Amino acid sequence: MITKLTKEQEARIPEFIEKYVGLAGAKTNRKKATAAIKNLYKNMGEEEPVVIYAQSPFAAAVMVAMCKVLFKEKVIKNNSQLYSQLYSQLDSQLYSQLDSQLDSQLDSQLDSQLYSQLKDINQNWYLVIFWLVWAGWYAYGEYIGVKFDNAIYKLFTDFVTNVSFIIPYKGIAFVSENPNSIIWSDQKLLHNPEGAAISYADGYGLYALNGVRFEKELYEKVTSGTMPFEDILAIEDIDQRTQAMRFGDVLKFIEHTKGKLLDQYTKHTPDGEPINYRLYCIPKGDIFMVDAYYMVYNDPSTQKQYMSGVNPCKTVAEAMSWKLSTDTHTVTPDQWRELQPLITES
Repeated sequence: MITKLTKEQEARIPEFIEKYVGLAGAKTNRKKATAAIKNLYKNMGEEEPVVIYAQSPFAAAVMVAMCKVLFKEKVIKNNSQLYSQLYSQLDSQLYSQLDSQLDSQLDSQLDSQLYSQLKDINQNWYLVIFWLVWAGWYAYGEYIGVKFDNAIYKLFTDFVTNVSFIIPYKGIAFVSENPNSIIWSDQKLLHNPEGAAISYADGYGLYALNGVRFEKELYEKVTSGTMPFEDILAIEDIDQRTQAMRFGDVLKFIEHTKGKLLDQYTKHTPDGEPINYRLYCIPKGDIFMVDAYYMVYNDPSTQKQYMSGVNPCKTVAEAMSWKLSTDTHTVTPDQWRELQPLITES
C-alpha cells in the first residue's frame, strides 16, 4: 500500500502529464496504430477489423455515412457495445488497480495534485487529450510503485499513444490521422484567437478560446471584435459568452452594466505613453449574481481597451497586486506602483 509521496515524486507529476499530452500532435504511425486497434479488438473477443484512415475526424465521419448509404448497413454493423467493452477492458481495470493500491489519504493527495494539473484538459472535447491525460495518470502510478496488469496496461498505452480518433464498428474501424498542429494557451488550454486551435491536413479545424469550444461561425463573429454587445450577451452558453466578452467593446460593456468607477491610476511607458488603469464594480443583476470587479486599461500603441476580472478591492494598486501575486511570491500595492507597466499584466 502506497501512503505517502516524496517531494521528488510529487515534483515530477507535471512531467508525466506533459509527456503524454504532448503526443496529441505527433505524426500518426499507421503501422503502430493499426496493430494497437487490432490487438484491442482481439482482446475484446471481436473479429479483426479493417482499419480505414481519414485525414480528420470530420472526414472519418463522412466515410461512415457514405458506407452506410452505399452498402445499406451491410458493411457497418452495430457498434453499441464496443465503447463499453473498450472501457471495461482498459480504463476501468487500470483505474481499479490504481485505486486499490493507494491509501485513501494519498489517493486524495493525488487527486488534488493531478487534477490541479489536468482539470482544464479533462473537460475538453477532443478525445485523444482525455485519454492521454489518463495515460499520464497511469504512468505516474507505475512510477510510484503501483502494480498494473501488464497486458491491459500495454493495450491501453499502445492504443492511446497511437490512435487520436476512432469510430469503431464490428469488423471495421474508421480512424483519423493526428492533427497537423495544436495551439495551447500558457495555461495549457486549447486556444487560438487567430484561427483553428486544432488543424488537420484536409483543412478541417476545431476552434477554441481558453479551452472553450466554438463552432466556426460563432468563433469568427466573436474574434472579429465587431460583434454587438447585445449579441454577445445573447449567447446561451455561459462559457462561450464569457470568452466572447473579451473581444467585445469594453466601454460599452461597462456602460450597459452600469459599472461604477472606484479608482483610477496612470502609469507611463519608457517612451512616455500613458496607460490608464480604471477599477470598476459591476453591480449584481441580470449578468452577475454578485458584485463583480473589473480592471480596464488601454494599450498605448493601439489604444485598444482591455478588461480583466479581479478580486473585490477598492484601489487599482490593490487589484493589480492581487493579479500579479502567486502562491510563492507576493506583489504589494506599493511594489506594483514602482513596476514598469506591462500590457501582459492582464
